[in-house]
Amino acid sequence: MGKKSYADKWFAFLNKLNKMQNQNIEIEQLKKFSGHFQDLVNEIENLITTEKVNSSKTDELVHLTNNLQKFFRESFQEIQKAKIQELIKKLKNNLNKDQGINTEELTLLREVMIGEADNYITNENGKQAWIQKLKEYSSLIGELSQEALSGNYLFKMTGKSVTACRLAQDLNFYFQQAERVQNFNQSVNNGIDNLETKFLIDSLQYKLTSKE
Repeated sequence: MGKKSYADKWFAFLNKLNKMQNQNIEIEQLKKFSGHFQDLVNEIENLITTEKVNSSKTDELVHLTNNLQKFFRESFQEIQKAKIQELIKKLKNNLNKDQGINTEELTLLREVMIGEADNYITNENGKQAWIQKLKEYSSLIGELSQEALSGNYLFKMTGKSVTACRLAQDLNFYFQQAERVQNFNQSVNNGIDNLETKFLIDSLQYKLTSKE
């Protein structure tokens, strides 16, 4: 049998963690695989430095990061499950009584509903670099003239357009997450009415059962 890939090792480890019942997560093993993850990133960095191409490494990186995101999200939800159930009970009670939720419950509601989005927009620090590259792309388009429509110019702009498309997608995702946080904050600041309470209850109940 061939050597196991980083992805294979991670999948086996995460499957083991998922099967554990009421046990502490094996922190030392998690740290060990953190080292494997770093090794993979170092290999990719070396490929970039030496201008070599091996997409199997970046394929593994995509698989690992997706599964780690899923693992940490589901682990958090599992830890918070009892509190979420209590919050659902509280919200249902609010439908019949004039009773608001306290600061602790609002914090939990925020973590569950927009936690990932809030963390993302708080920690994402590449926005200005994205904008700068898009400005450079715009300047190149502004230099367009009949004489510039040569094979070399079009070839150059084809490559630049690939980067611009990716940056536009990154910015779009950032703004989508920022809008989620903004809409949640506005909703809370304006007060949660019965219709919104029903929506929150449905959303929380879905999160308790969803594997996504």
